Amino acid sequence: MHRGPGPQPPDPPELDERLTEPTHMQMHVPGAEAGHTLRWRVVYQRVDQRDAFAPERSSLAGEVELAGAALAAWPSGPASAGI
Repeated sequence: MHRGPGPQPPDPPELDERLTEPTHMQMHVPGAEAGHTLRWRVVYQRVDQRDAFAPERSSLAGEVELAGAALAAWPSGPASAGI
């Protein structure tokens, strides 16, 4: 039996978490108080080289900001935005 270099198995498929319709989100931000401004953004990143062991360290080929906004914190703490 030959065990030399050969074709490598493909990477397992990544979980697809794309939004496909308008979505309502609510989150609690510790330390946020009424009068604070919370900023959010959605960024599309294209990966140049993927680090299979630490995906967060993959090198990027570029990125584009798709959406973003500033929200006033609610008196109770959480902020809510429809995207």
